Amino acid sequence: MDNAHAVHGHKPGFGNRWMFSTNQKDIGPLNIGLALIAVFIVCAAEGKSATGAAA
Repeated sequence: MDNAHAVHGHKPGFGNRWMFSTNQKDIGPLNIGLALIAVFIVCAAEGKSATGAAA
């Protein structure tokens, strides 16, 4: 019974589908999301450093 998962329609979970995918339709939104997270982190770090820096 090699195809036990295929028989009952088992699909990978949400995390596995996104983190271990080779499908461009899954990778594109993941990259956009990671880029947005990076932008928020940089903006937050820049705002904190700008308030304490002497001009």
